[in-house]
Amino acid sequence: MIIETKKPQDAIKKMDVAGKIERLPKTLEERSKTYAVAAAKPKMSEAMKPQTPGLITTAAHTLIISSRCVNHTSGQVVKAIRDIFDAREKGVGIKSTDLEVLKPESALPLIIVRYLLKINSDHGIPDSLKRQNGYAIEGIDWKKARVRCQRRTRNPLKCHLVLEMSPMLYTHL
Repeated sequence: MIIETKKPQDAIKKMDVAGKIERLPKTLEERSKTYAVAAAKPKMSEAMKPQTPGLITTAAHTLIISSRCVNHTSGQVVKAIRDIFDAREKGVGIKSTDLEVLKPESALPLIIVRYLLKINSDHGIPDSLKRQNGYAIEGIDWKKARVRCQRRTRNPLKCHLVLEMSPMLYTHL
């Protein structure tokens, strides 16, 4: 059985191994050698952003715009916003009798208490937390502490509780 050796040699010539070996030191020099050098390079998303000064590509703040008319659908509200609101020409501001503009309220911090017995009532849990942690958080208002929801666990007798509380109380717990 005779095998031709020309085909593997032709394949090696087509791969241009010698040229790749010559370019290898250049590619190794281009790669970053330390973590600090790699971290200093700009991320691809930042590099791809437009470099026009004064152009904001993301939203600066959030507004909640709703209709005062109960019968309006979301499509009608969006159409009314597009008709009235043009930030490039008029700037920021909506003056309309049909639309209501609100700033969103900041959400209160949440705490998850895991594997709590379901026997405990929603009203008694903040009281028992106040009694157990009273030495650490004296003088802090517990009126905003409430149970937001209960989450299921695998054990039908237990649950995870999601508690909502004031930021001051959250930092001290």
